[in-house]
Amino acid sequence: MKTIFIWRWQWLLIIGLLMLSNSLLPMMTYASESGGYRNGHVTDYTGMFTEKDTARINQALTGHHYTLQVMTVNGYTQTEGSRFANEVYDEEGMGGDQLLLLITRNPNYVHLVFQNEELAERIAASNARTVEGVTDTQFVPYAKNGDIAGGVIAVSQYLNGLRDTSSGENGAGNDGTATANDQAESRFNASTLRQLMLGIATVLLLSAAIVLFLFTLRTRKLRKRRSLLRQRLNKLDTVLHELLDSELFTLLERERVSRDQSLLLEQIQRDGEQQLQHVQQWRQVLQSLSMSIWSLTGTGRELNRLENELSSWATEPEQLQQRFEMIAGVTRPLLSSTTATLAESHSLHSIDHVTAELHELVEREKLNVRAENPFLLLEQARMEERQWRELQARGDQTRALALRQHVDQLMKDSRQLVSELIRFRDEAVHTADETTRILEEYELLPEWYERELQQLSGVYAEVHMTRQQQRYEQMQQLLEQAASLLPQITSALNHDLPSYRQAYEYSLRIRELFDRVHTLRLELTGYLDELDLRKKLDMERWEAISGQHRDAARQLTDMQTESDIRLAVSAQEGSFEAQEEARRYLMETPLDLSAVEHALDEAEERLNEFLRQLDLLRHHEPESTGEPMLPRNRGRE
Repeated sequence: MKTIFIWRWQWLLIIGLLMLSNSLLPMMTYASESGGYRNGHVTDYTGMFTEKDTARINQALTGHHYTLQVMTVNGYTQTEGSRFANEVYDEEGMGGDQLLLLITRNPNYVHLVFQNEELAERIAASNARTVEGVTDTQFVPYAKNGDIAGGVIAVSQYLNGLRDTSSGENGAGNDGTATANDQAESRFNASTLRQLMLGIATVLLLSAAIVLFLFTLRTRKLRKRRSLLRQRLNKLDTVLHELLDSELFTLLERERVSRDQSLLLEQIQRDGEQQLQHVQQWRQVLQSLSMSIWSLTGTGRELNRLENELSSWATEPEQLQQRFEMIAGVTRPLLSSTTATLAESHSLHSIDHVTAELHELVEREKLNVRAENPFLLLEQARMEERQWRELQARGDQTRALALRQHVDQLMKDSRQLVSELIRFRDEAVHTADETTRILEEYELLPEWYERELQQLSGVYAEVHMTRQQQRYEQMQQLLEQAASLLPQITSALNHDLPSYRQAYEYSLRIRELFDRVHTLRLELTGYLDELDLRKKLDMERWEAISGQHRDAARQLTDMQTESDIRLAVSAQEGSFEAQEEARRYLMETPLDLSAVEHALDEAEERLNEFLRQLDLLRHHEPESTGEPMLPRNRGRE
């Protein structure tokens, strides 16, 4: 038990160190990169701003009463970004008229942080009403058009425009801003130094974790070697016990063997008992080995010694077995008269042993077996045991053998039934706990859905919003089904006659439901990326079609032929009109990608017809019959 405790303690320490390093890593990155990316009012970790954008922001943000600092980061959720913005604001010692605007990417959010009651009152009295209103009305419109720098400048101008300024106040504000900037820079350098110190401490902790991990691997290897040695000793112990428990020694006790055979059996018995003592001594040595990290070297040497001794001694039990077989071949005819009695005793002992074993297991696990009772199988085995004895007495060996095999199968089935009941119960309990946790997590599903829907709104058409709605409704239905199965699991487990098997079947259905919910959640949260990719591919497809059309039209213009080109010109016009219609769909807001792709299919079909007519014209094989193909009107202007 002590070694197991040490093993768990080592892993807990490693996990704790890794969690600590993971929590400090963003601060280390922030501290180490701050010097390289900081430029005036801008700290750009993501490469969001060009040099021109940075210069534009610095020029626009200089000389105002409210000093705005801008920072960009990557990979923070809305909650994480808000928390990180407040941490940075405190770490840099910002306050008063200093403001921090944090812009996150993947996902995209913007956070404005300040501590100024006067400014908060001015915002509340303005049209924006709230801080979020400031970013939504000033920053977001510019960001949607790709002008992030313009959004930053708009936020600064709006906030500074809220303050009633006078010449004296402006002058004081400019001087105060310069001084505040110097102080902020000084505090920023001090914060960077603190973060670097934390980084060094983290590296030291990680080094200690790696060393401890290596010791842990060494301990695992030694434990595995000890386990293999224990298995070898157990095997030798079983072989020796079976040999010493042989019926031949019963004949020896009854003086049913010759004097020479008696002397040989007595010698085998003494040698076997002596070898059993060796096995017990080695087992005690293995049991006493320490597996702490402070004694690994000594433990390794001791295991090497035991392995060598056991390898050199392993032939002795084999030789003893060979000597025993030689005597058994001579004395085996004497055993026929006692075989039935010994087999019956062994069989009854096996049933009693299995019964005691299962009673202990059922009591320890607090298992209710009234609904599915393994002891009924053992009672049936006892009844068939009596029938087997009758068959043995009558000499019906064929039926006796078949009945003996069925008795053994009943004992095996009883063991398996108890094992299954324990597994069914544990799996059902675990699933019930997980179901409660997952349902609590999905209580935030409406917020996720609204956020994903908001990202699509105004960008993509209603047909795509409807697809999201269908996913959301299907997820809700699946979650409701899972929630309805949870009380059924509880009822099946806690009933007066619990059905662990039924509870397990409910748990399997819940797992299947949650697998489908997880798939739908991934589709729901990834739908915007899917549509963006489709839009990009559709644009590339339209450009390819347009390029092919222009090349073909140029070839048609350059042709010097007297052939009839009416069909080719008509096909060219149809192809062009289909392209223009697809382009109109691509330029629509909100965008309907289903209609776009249908229009692109039509444009591709018309282009292929144009290319076919051009190829026929090039080979002087124009079609002489049929009407010219006219472009189809899709009913959209």
